Amino acid sequence: MQTEIPTEQTYQTLDSLIISGIWDKDNNTYLFGTMWGNGLPAPKGENEEEDMYFSLSVEKESKFINIKYGTW
Repeated sequence: MQTEIPTEQTYQTLDSLIISGIWDKDNNTYLFGTMWGNGLPAPKGENEEEDMYFSLSVEKESKFINIKYGTW
């Protein structure tokens, strides 16, 4: 599998998501996270009865994305 560093346009899109409050940024790392269950609404397609979390982190100029998903 060949990996590529995201383009500058990708980072501009992530920056616009930060402005809209959907993503966050810590230095050169773009962050997204959500959790649901135990009274928190589930995202579309997820079970309202489960207690789950999902997060992504993207370090600028990296070929990798860190994905976490599980129960809490």
